[in-house]
Amino acid sequence: MARGQFVFALLFMVGLSLTPAAQNTMRPYRQYSLTEVMSDGKVSLQFRSTGASSGDSMLLTISKTQMAGDDPLFIGVPAGTRLNNVSGTGQSMVLGGVRAVVQSPNLYLPVSQVELSDYNPHTYILSAYCAEFFKDNPSTDSSFAVGTVDPILACILGEALSQGLSVQAAQSAVWIYTDRVTLETVQHKFSVSPMDWSTANSVSQRCMSMNPQGQQSFTPQQLSMQGTASQQGAAPTFGTQEQSFWTYGGTLYISPGLVRVVYVDKNPKTAQKLSWSASCSQIRKWDKEGYDWFPGSKGAIRFWFNGKVNGQSYVGLSTQTKEEQNEIVKALSNACGQPWR
Repeated sequence: MARGQFVFALLFMVGLSLTPAAQNTMRPYRQYSLTEVMSDGKVSLQFRSTGASSGDSMLLTISKTQMAGDDPLFIGVPAGTRLNNVSGTGQSMVLGGVRAVVQSPNLYLPVSQVELSDYNPHTYILSAYCAEFFKDNPSTDSSFAVGTVDPILACILGEALSQGLSVQAAQSAVWIYTDRVTLETVQHKFSVSPMDWSTANSVSQRCMSMNPQGQQSFTPQQLSMQGTASQQGAAPTFGTQEQSFWTYGGTLYISPGLVRVVYVDKNPKTAQKLSWSASCSQIRKWDKEGYDWFPGSKGAIRFWFNGKVNGQSYVGLSTQTKEEQNEIVKALSNACGQPWR
């Protein structure tokens, strides 16, 4: 394939800055995962490729069904989610996250999650990257089935976000993992600078080393667009997918190499202000653990960062019980590759 035939979609350049929780407050709604609302029949959805290989290259049109009820529905799209091209028309994709909601043909509102407050269809722009280097770009007619979260791809795209990697570097890091490509091979499709390639290779190798059992072992557990689970592939084992925990400071998500908190609120500015994410490497070694906890009837965990995350050196989260705190610690130990107590 000739150089330049792969197209990058960059519909807008917006820095979605995430800031730590300013205070621990109760919130009325929780965030659901994409596969959860599909399995429960709460949404009707369709993925459409823009025809590009990388960047803001996927459109999600989604609406609530009557099974969702009248309350607002908040849906997270985890980085590393596989979209398998079941029509055979080009590459399968891996999602990086939600970028914006389409308000009109030329107006996009930056958001980090799907919010459905009515039963009308809404279209969201998702960042996505091709995951099968030796195939063509997916076409605008391609059909996709949602797979599980690939832990190494989740780590790669989490690091790409936290380090501010270029689209070229992020795409290269994905292909280094999925297809074991070299710089010379990639250069036949599009130009990648030596600096971008070096950064991409470093991120990819680090994420693969953190979860070596996940390398080349992904078998998709697919969901159809109607939300019916297929029997292909076994359920992932503990530590190979994103786990979620309810806390008073937001929903805590832990996946290999990445820790993030999503605060749900009707006001998108409040939700953005009280949400944050950090790679395991950003979490500071505090008493040789990387976190601290407070005494009391409830379990509380305070994350210390290596440097600062959006101006804060630490952020605290409270759970309902110490047992829940212990489950979080187990998940952290597994996801970040270190024996946290």
